[in-house]
Amino acid sequence: MKLSAALLLLALAGTAWADPAADFKQAYAAYQEQIAAGDKRAALPHAERAWSLGKQLFGDDDPNTEMLAYNYAATLMDTGNIPRAIEMLDDLEKAFQQRYGRRSTEWIAVMTDLGNAYASTFPRLKGGRDAIAAGIFDDAIKSAKDLYGEDSVDVELLRLHAGNAILGRARSTRARGYLRDAHEALSEHPKATLEQRAEAAFSYGKFLVETKDYKDGAKLLKAALPGLKSNPAAEEKWLAAHAGLVTAYEQTGNRDAATEHCQAIGAAEPYDADRPPIPLFRKAPRWPNTHQPINKVEVLIQVQIDTAGFVSQASVVEDGGEPAFGKAALKAIEDWRFAPKFQDGEAVASSGLQPITFVRN
Repeated sequence: MKLSAALLLLALAGTAWADPAADFKQAYAAYQEQIAAGDKRAALPHAERAWSLGKQLFGDDDPNTEMLAYNYAATLMDTGNIPRAIEMLDDLEKAFQQRYGRRSTEWIAVMTDLGNAYASTFPRLKGGRDAIAAGIFDDAIKSAKDLYGEDSVDVELLRLHAGNAILGRARSTRARGYLRDAHEALSEHPKATLEQRAEAAFSYGKFLVETKDYKDGAKLLKAALPGLKSNPAAEEKWLAAHAGLVTAYEQTGNRDAATEHCQAIGAAEPYDADRPPIPLFRKAPRWPNTHQPINKVEVLIQVQIDTAGFVSQASVVEDGGEPAFGKAALKAIEDWRFAPKFQDGEAVASSGLQPITFVRN
């Protein structure tokens, strides 16, 4: 089951055109061209025009018009026009429920996108948008259970999606519940693939690390690595899992255990002698005692990084005329971890400049 409205494109190949509308065909072709090129912002005016002309051509209540509206709503979402997307999706939810019923992939898809839209608004708008998003996702999950069965993998993947959508905006208890339940179900589901189990373990493990449950989070992230590595589309998540493990081990004082994950990230980067250092774990420097009111100081540190990603040597290059801040930055960076550089498959020592900015809130 594919739950992205962006992929629901109008199927016009079999439409019988008694009187082809050239303007509509031109607008829709331009929309498809920009979508294929990955330029959603350029596609937006064409999606709106195709929908507007489609209403004239097909009528307001025609399924073709509804799919054109869906394309426009999806493009609004993809370009950050969330309030207008919500208006469109609200109308489409009613239309799809009437046309297809709640036990349909079409209605579940529009509800999923509506949940995404509300989830993306609640950090900026007041009124419990996370609760609204959760309610919408719950309705979609209930319908998915009715359509696919209580124990369906598709149901748990939708639950996982809901957790990640809400998690992207807040570390809420609702996100935790979705991610935990999806992980527990998929980890034991006989029909779940290795990659699906890994996605669930990664999402919940990442949440746990970010909420400072380092021990359990590290277990899940480590368990997710094989499945993420076997999926070429999950390379970024594979790297993020290693980065999460660096954080978890550093925060619990297990610095040696973090080494293999620093090196895994370093090995994934092509060798470039001029590439700036890649910090994987940072300790915030302490604000030094000063007699002058200072709001911002920029410090530049020269760091030597060994093959395990430890800082082997560091010195202050620039301290903004405030030596106390240079000393504070130097003290903090001793506990940082970096991705070591790799050359011909082997980790090598390297050096580079690392800026540290002090800003008073």
